[in-house]
Amino acid sequence: MKARQVKAAEGEARVRVLRAKSESDAMQYTLPLKQKQIEQSRLEAQAAQGKPTIQNAEGDRRRPR
Repeated sequence: MKARQVKAAEGEARVRVLRAKSESDAMQYTLPLKQKQIEQSRLEAQAAQGKPTIQNAEGDRRRPR
C-alpha cells in the first residue's frame, strides 16, 4: 500500500514538472509576441497624438497666403 502511494506521488510530481516545463516553453514564444503588441500599441498611440499636428500642417500648406 505504501509503495503504491509513493509511486502515485512520484507520477503526480512528474506530471507537474512536465506541465511547468510546457508552460515555460510556451512563454518563450508568447512573451516576445506580447512585447511586440505593446510596442505596436505604443507606436499607434504616438502616431494618433501626432495626427492633428500633421493635419494642421497640411491645412496650412493648402491655404493661400
